Amino acid sequence: MYGIRSFSVTFVRINLIGMKQVDDIGDNGFIGEIKQLLEEARKQVVRQVNTTMLKTYFEIGRRIVEQEQKGEVQAGYGNYLIAELSKSLSASFGKGYSKRNIELMRQFYLTYKITQSPISQSLSWTHYIRLMRISDEAERRFYEIECEANHWSVRELNRQFDSALYQRLALSRDKEKILELSRKGQILEKIILCRDKKDALVEITLPEDSTQIFASRYQTVLPSKEELSKLIKK
Repeated sequence: MYGIRSFSVTFVRINLIGMKQVDDIGDNGFIGEIKQLLEEARKQVVRQVNTTMLKTYFEIGRRIVEQEQKGEVQAGYGNYLIAELSKSLSASFGKGYSKRNIELMRQFYLTYKITQSPISQSLSWTHYIRLMRISDEAERRFYEIECEANHWSVRELNRQFDSALYQRLALSRDKEKILELSRKGQILEKIILCRDKKDALVEITLPEDSTQIFASRYQTVLPSKEELSKLIKK
């Protein structure tokens, strides 16, 4: 009887040790650590590729501008140059080198040539295509910094820009609160601005389930409709 009990205890102990070894090499142990290494390596490769492509597009833009300056006396030389470059690159490297994309590379250089490079190389080319549509340098820099600091997707960048975050911060009586609410997604849908129309439309709304407490909070941090209207019409 004692021998059977001793064997059972030993078997249970061995079984527990075996289970522990399985746990040690599972997703929470050894295998998990290997997966994490590979995931980090993959992210690093993506970042390096992105940085390299941004630098390359910037350099292509610089070369285009310099070549244009050599032939600036010829009318239409710039358009001819971009068209020929697009045709040749597309034949050699495939998609991604349309005339429009080549023009964007040129604009990329012209937009950031003062700093000699984009402020943030962690953002994607698509981010920069969107950022280059912002004509005001200070506003563009603001959104670029916020994109990097808060890991905004291009969609989020569009939402924040369309909500006039920069303008609201400039006018706001409580800038920190505006930033806090926008990062929580509590302001993005509360303001409708039509900035491209002659008759500026400004509408500040609240969620359907909002309470008077929320309403009073927005009133303390948002600029008035009149203030926003004046800003948009400038």
